[in-house]
Amino acid sequence: MLKRFILKIVKNPFGVYLLWILLLLLFCIIGIPLLSIGHPGGEQVPFTLLGYACDAFDIGFILISATSPFIYHKWYRKYAYIPLIVPLLIIGIILWSMISVYISNGYNYAW
Repeated sequence: MLKRFILKIVKNPFGVYLLWILLLLLFCIIGIPLLSIGHPGGEQVPFTLLGYACDAFDIGFILISATSPFIYHKWYRKYAYIPLIVPLLIIGIILWSMISVYISNGYNYAW
């Protein structure tokens, strides 16, 4: 039943994106609490793991977008703009957050 669901959902890159989001949500809901049990001073462990999950989310979306033209030829011919927009949006959000953290620490750009 799970195998049928996965095969049904990965017929196009949107399904792969959705599957990636579901796997990361499962990790955040189930994996983070289980991995943070038993650590002394473990109040920071869940936040660290959540930060790693955010990095994995970004990297996974960029890799899915980079490989989808090679795996889904027919779909890519029809919707070529989607795998191009997703990494640009994610990279833009990452750069914006890095710049805002840099500025909030008291540093200013000389642009």
